[in-house]
Amino acid sequence: ARVESTALSRFLAGPSTSFDYEPPLVAASIPQGTTLAIEYRGASDRFGTSTTAWSMDVNVADGSPYIQYRVTFEADHISGAGPSIDSLVIPMR
Repeated sequence: ARVESTALSRFLAGPSTSFDYEPPLVAASIPQGTTLAIEYRGASDRFGTSTTAWSMDVNVADGSPYIQYRVTFEADHISGAGPSIDSLVIPMR
């Protein structure tokens, strides 16, 4: 048996209006029998106007001034092990 949960960020703004998002730097613990998936999407404002589709590739948000991510955690119900994220950094230029 597996247990799944999802965490969703708010739309995060960068310091200018258009970005080229680089591959994220993630520090995570993913014990055997568990999984962790991170998806990204871009938007034109903090309300989610003109969002892109969700993608595991951060480049889906290129050119968008706002980015949002969601993390899906799948724990192992039998062992009690669960994945976790210590930090997530999305570089941009």
